[in-house]
Amino acid sequence: MRTITMLIALAISTNTVVAEEGKYRTKTEKTAPPEELSIAVRGVLTKSCEVVSDAVGNTICEVWFREELPGKGTADQLKNGLTYREVPETTIVAAIRFPKVFSDFRKQEIPAGAYTLRLAFQPDTGDHTGTAPHTEFGLLIPAAKDTEVAELETKALYKMSLGATGGDHPGVLLLYPYRGNEVDATIVDRGDSVRTLNFKRPILTDAGRSVLGMAITVSGHSKTR
Repeated sequence: MRTITMLIALAISTNTVVAEEGKYRTKTEKTAPPEELSIAVRGVLTKSCEVVSDAVGNTICEVWFREELPGKGTADQLKNGLTYREVPETTIVAAIRFPKVFSDFRKQEIPAGAYTLRLAFQPDTGDHTGTAPHTEFGLLIPAAKDTEVAELETKALYKMSLGATGGDHPGVLLLYPYRGNEVDATIVDRGDSVRTLNFKRPILTDAGRSVLGMAITVSGHSKTR
């Protein structure tokens, strides 16, 4: 009888582990931006970060948001809701630190360390057709290579991001649209092992202040790679 009870308990424990598998979580921690970032970059970031972890508690990444995003838009756009396209391309939107090697949306290895994350729009070229469900990305740049907050030339952004991969393609994190009502940052399962960190940031435009929803891919890959 005791043996049967132990087997039942083991089965329940096993099922619990399976049920939790794949559940990523995020929590806010009062942690200053990494010292590897320049003073200028640290100055536009939040003084706390989102710590994203997997089901067994391993930290996947830490993300510091930009305090306020620069933007553009009309009064009607503010009323209807802003999108990534109202933020100037190459804008720093966040900083991110990986405690160990990370695999980006293209399955490229990103070494452990701190990076800036700048907004980029997928080039309208045939070789990018169908490679992702959306055309907005965050490009990773090693902290030491990105010391100014100002916008960059697009070609310069792509070149600098090569330093994140050591290859011939920038380090990329796909951005999903997000118009949820949650106040706090959340992790959303997009299916096919793709998960995003969803959050909202204040944005200042010509027509006034508003809020922009963002969703950064923190796990999963392009299915065409």
